[in-house]
Amino acid sequence: MGKGALMIALTAALLLGCASSGERREQEAHSSTGVPEDDEATCRESGDPGSVAFETCRNRLAIKRSEQQRIESQRQEDFNRLLGEGTSGLSDH
Repeated sequence: MGKGALMIALTAALLLGCASSGERREQEAHSSTGVPEDDEATCRESGDPGSVAFETCRNRLAIKRSEQQRIESQRQEDFNRLLGEGTSGLSDH
């Protein structure tokens, strides 16, 4: 792959990453389960605080949040790896 095509591919990847990152931030801002403080309000529909249903709901939301963070972390690692591999041939060293 030529240097020009490689630069176009890297630029496209960067732009895609920025767009999807902005979309994620917007979704998190509008998500009722985006922060632990909102979990209590969401889970009150399942039962009173301290009840089994309430605690199950809180645990489910915590697991979901943890999985989303793991996925985001993996995406960032993949992107960094791609960026590092994609630029290794551009150096004259």
